[in-house]
Amino acid sequence: MLPWHSDSLQGAFAGQCLYRALPASGCPAGFRDDTAALYRALDIFVLPSLREGISNTLLEAMASGRPVIATRVGGNPEIVPEGIAGQLVAPDPEELATAILAYVENPDLMRVHGEGGRAHVLASNFTFRGESATLFTADVQYTNRFLGDLGR
Repeated sequence: MLPWHSDSLQGAFAGQCLYRALPASGCPAGFRDDTAALYRALDIFVLPSLREGISNTLLEAMASGRPVIATRVGGNPEIVPEGIAGQLVAPDPEELATAILAYVENPDLMRVHGEGGRAHVLASNFTFRGESATLFTADVQYTNRFLGDLGR
């Protein structure tokens, strides 16, 4: 699931994948009502944003136990504890490809960061209110419902 924001970023990423012999596959996700199942199907969640606020998708991916790779922009550094739940990179296709390759070459790191991200979200004060994610006190009902949807 690759929500590309620009054709140039997608092309640059695909070029780096080819250079590094990685599959450059994915599809634009669009609106979905089965995101819990989609997160379970992922090995790694990648958010290659040029600009970002507080990303619900990063929180959902971490709650799903998936390691995340996100660009070091906007609120991403506040959400992703680097080295615990995933990796933060510059908005650069080569750095993005290098981060992905690090997980491909080390499945144990992928597992450790997935578990670390899930623990981080469960212990955090992130909640969803209205149409945006905002820092509030822990919303246990949402977390339990979301994790219940994940079959965990």
